[in-house]
Amino acid sequence: MDRFPKTRRGIERAARRVARLSVGVAMGTGAALGYSLIGIMKGLKAAGIDVDMVAGTSIGSVIGGFHALGVEPEEIENLANQVDKAWVYENLFWDLTVPRSGLFAGTTLLRFLRSYFGSKEFHELELPFACVATDIETGEEVVMKEGRVAEAIRASCGIPLLFAPLHHEGRFLVDGGLVDPVPTKVVSQLGADILISINLTMPAGQRKGPVRDRHEAALARIADLAKLKDLTLPEALKAPSMLEILFQMIYTMEYEIAQSRMEMAHVSIHPDLSGFHWTEMHRAKDLIEMGESVAATAAPKIKGILPVFADHCKLPMRKQTWKTY
Repeated sequence: MDRFPKTRRGIERAARRVARLSVGVAMGTGAALGYSLIGIMKGLKAAGIDVDMVAGTSIGSVIGGFHALGVEPEEIENLANQVDKAWVYENLFWDLTVPRSGLFAGTTLLRFLRSYFGSKEFHELELPFACVATDIETGEEVVMKEGRVAEAIRASCGIPLLFAPLHHEGRFLVDGGLVDPVPTKVVSQLGADILISINLTMPAGQRKGPVRDRHEAALARIADLAKLKDLTLPEALKAPSMLEILFQMIYTMEYEIAQSRMEMAHVSIHPDLSGFHWTEMHRAKDLIEMGESVAATAAPKIKGILPVFADHCKLPMRKQTWKTY
C-alpha cells in the first residue's frame, strides 16, 4: 500500500520536470458542460496519467483549481452530484442583484469558492495553476497566477450579463472564454512540456438550446401536414430572442477562437456534448460519464507521446537482499 501518495506524486512530478516531461492540461469554458472535465480527469487518473500543472477558463478554472488544490476527481464528482435543480434555483434566487451589469452578483459563487480555497494564494496550491479572465473595458486577456485563488476563479467564471463583473485590481473582469476559451498557451507558459487541451466548445448550430429545439420542432411540424396550421404564427414571434442571439454570438466566437488554436496542443480532447445544454447543472452524472469515455479514447495517444506512462515502461520495484557475513 502506498502510505504517502502525495509525497510520491510530488517526487514523480519533480523527476518529470527535470526530464522535460511535465504534463499540462488546459481546461476550457462550457458552464455545466464543464462537468465532463471531472470525468476526463477521472479517466486520466485511471489510465495512470498524472497531471503536473493546470490552466482553466470559466468552469475550467473551477475544476482546474480544485485539481491544483489536491482534491481527487472522485471528491469533485461527489460535490457535483449534490447539485440538483432545487439547489440551482435556491442559490440563484438569493444571488439576484440590481440588473445594471449582470442579473446575479456572483457572491454565492464566491462564497462557495472561499469555503474550499479560503484565503489561499496560487503559490500555496499543490500544483502550478493559472486561470483566464477578460477585462471587459479593454478586451484584454488577463492571466491570473498570483494572489487569492477564489477571487481569480470567480472572475474567470463571470458570464457576461448573467454575472456582474468582478472589480479586481482596478479592472472589471468577466468570463475568460471571450478571449481564450481553451488556455493551452497559458499552461505552456506555466512550464508544461506536453500540452493536453480539453475543448468543450461547439458550433452554435450543434448546441442544444432553444434555437435548435425550435428549428427541429418546425421541421417536425412541416413533416406533419395535419399540423400546418401551427406554422401561422407571425415571423417576429418565431425569431430568436435578444438573449438567445447574444449567447449564440458568444458560442460562435468561442468556438472559432478555440478552433484557431487547436494546433498548439499535443493532444486535443473534444467531447461531443451536443446532447447537453450549458445550463443543465443537474446533469453532472451523465456529463461525467461522457468525460470518462472520452478520456479512455485519448489515453493511448497520450501514452504514445509519453512512454513513461505506458504500461510496457513501468519497472517493478526490486527487493533488496541483504547478506550476512
